Amino acid sequence: MDVTYQIVTNLSCNLDCDYCYERKFPRNNRVEDVVDFIHACFDRDKGKPGVDGAIIDIIGGEPFLQPKLLIAAFETAEELAARDNRPYMFSISTNGTLFDKPLNRSIIERWYKRLSIGVSIDGLPETHDKHRIFTTSRKGSYEKALEGYHYLKSMKINDLGIKATFTHDTL
Repeated sequence: MDVTYQIVTNLSCNLDCDYCYERKFPRNNRVEDVVDFIHACFDRDKGKPGVDGAIIDIIGGEPFLQPKLLIAAFETAEELAARDNRPYMFSISTNGTLFDKPLNRSIIERWYKRLSIGVSIDGLPETHDKHRIFTTSRKGSYEKALEGYHYLKSMKINDLGIKATFTHDTL
């Protein structure tokens, strides 16, 4: 049986989606706390009967606003999985708009075989752009999210999908 360890990287986001359930706080988890958490999880489950693989589920806000935290989490899980001879995967939910950043691309390029990524795209451009707007420009994010999705697809991510929020308006 696989176990899932869920990490909230931050509560901030570069989008201001009108139906987001997260309160927008400029609050980020600390690298050392995430590393300690992953150690505690792996140590707790080391040698436990019935525990096989580990899924490290990364959520935010927008996780790719915190690439240094992601790298620390990924390197720690990689090290501990090797120590314990356990299979592992990383699952990430993202709005897909930050893959033009070199550090985020380096994360994808390094761990693409171990990633399961869900990109939030809410249907057609006019629907998506009505609800998922950038915090700074106040413009829709559809084109940037689609660009991010196509980048991930070109990287042959192990498991890539689309996540959508449905409301009365988007149905």
